[in-house]
Amino acid sequence: STQGVSSAASDVYKRQTWVYRAYIDGRLAYVGITRNPNGRFARHACTKDWWSEVDDITFEEFDNRPDALRAETVAICDEHPIYNIARPHVQEATRG
Repeated sequence: STQGVSSAASDVYKRQTWVYRAYIDGRLAYVGITRNPNGRFARHACTKDWWSEVDDITFEEFDNRPDALRAETVAICDEHPIYNIARPHVQEATRG
């Protein structure tokens, strides 16, 4: 039923999510968002040439995806990571 799909989609947005910052030699290389760090980092290892140079990763935990998306957007815009190509629009991500 569509009610089940809607409820499942809603549950996904309520799940624990992390904003992570990857560093190379003390410089912020990348800011990302994930619910599955191991899976996400494995994908980066296959698709990002620079990922093998990452020597530190920090995590910021959020109770839901919308809050994490807002924090990721602000971090990318304010902290200027080296390898984030897409620059999100802060106003869109910070809307209620």
